[in-house]
Amino acid sequence: MLFVLVERGDHSYYLFLDEASRIEDACRVLGPLVSHPPEDLRLYFAGQPMSPDDTFADMAIDEDTPLTYKFKSQVGEDEEHNPVYDFV
Repeated sequence: MLFVLVERGDHSYYLFLDEASRIEDACRVLGPLVSHPPEDLRLYFAGQPMSPDDTFADMAIDEDTPLTYKFKSQVGEDEEHNPVYDFV
């Protein structure tokens, strides 16, 4: 089992997860804590986005490894006035 520190600005959370947990599982736990749907979160390890299907064991993450997260947000519109989203 891992205690994983997830940080964003002044907010940080420790998640208690199995090493075999997928990144998607962590987002499912973190989403309600930050009042966002899990599918609108993305975790980053060393500044690189993590795939929802990766596991913490795949990433060689331990309890001393801080992660960051970003929210899916509308960042503009395309030429046809459709919303454009990115993680910020």
